[in-house]
Amino acid sequence: MLFRSPGSQCFGETIIGTVIRAARRQNKTFRAYCAETRPYLQGARLTSSCFAQMGIDTTVLTDNMIAYAMEREGIDLFTSAADSIAWELQQQGGSCANAGLVENWTVSGGEALNSSVVQKMQLEGGVLQNRRTIEGLSLLGGTLQNRGTLTGAVELSGGVLENWEKGSAGLVRQKDGQLSNNGRIGRLQCQGGQADNGLTGKMEQMELDGGQLRNIGAVDQMIQTGGELSNGARIQKLEQNGGASYNLSADLDGCIDSLWLSG
Repeated sequence: MLFRSPGSQCFGETIIGTVIRAARRQNKTFRAYCAETRPYLQGARLTSSCFAQMGIDTTVLTDNMIAYAMEREGIDLFTSAADSIAWELQQQGGSCANAGLVENWTVSGGEALNSSVVQKMQLEGGVLQNRRTIEGLSLLGGTLQNRGTLTGAVELSGGVLENWEKGSAGLVRQKDGQLSNNGRIGRLQCQGGQADNGLTGKMEQMELDGGQLRNIGAVDQMIQTGGELSNGARIQKLEQNGGASYNLSADLDGCIDSLWLSG
């Protein structure tokens, strides 16, 4: 009988012994993945040795591979021994992957991957891939590639936000920077910068007060008080109180179902 694969960080001898005894009592086997645990390599030296000596199929991973392995290798149990747990993470370079819970995460450089939950994220530089949930995001620089869910308000003041086809965001407030949407955005408030709603992109409500918006996707409702709109797809309802709008040629199928002009 196969018990899937547990993952382990550091050296928690009590946890290791408990897992092995419980599996043997139930006549189960499993494969263990051990993070090396820098800088003293407790996982590579101690944890992996314990598993291997007990006849367990054991694989040693570098510390930044554990989130990838949890996603790809079917790991359903993760254990960690720690003297203390810090809820605030500041990354200036290198690579970092989150497969647990981070309360505050600031990235100013390097590469980062979120495969779990971040309560508050500030991106100042580097590249961040989000595959799960970020509850609050402030984007000042760098590039965020979103394939997951942005549940709280997104403050876009610089950098690049790429909302991929499977990505979703509830509220995006854009003051500057670049937004590329091919997923779903509930509400976009654009005061500056450049926003592109792609072929597969859908925006339920769009408020354009400044900056530039290019739409070739779908927008349910739009209120324009400033900025510049170039539309090459379907906007169900447009209320224009200012700014400039260009409905592109018929061969691009530009269409506005309902238009209300003021001023």
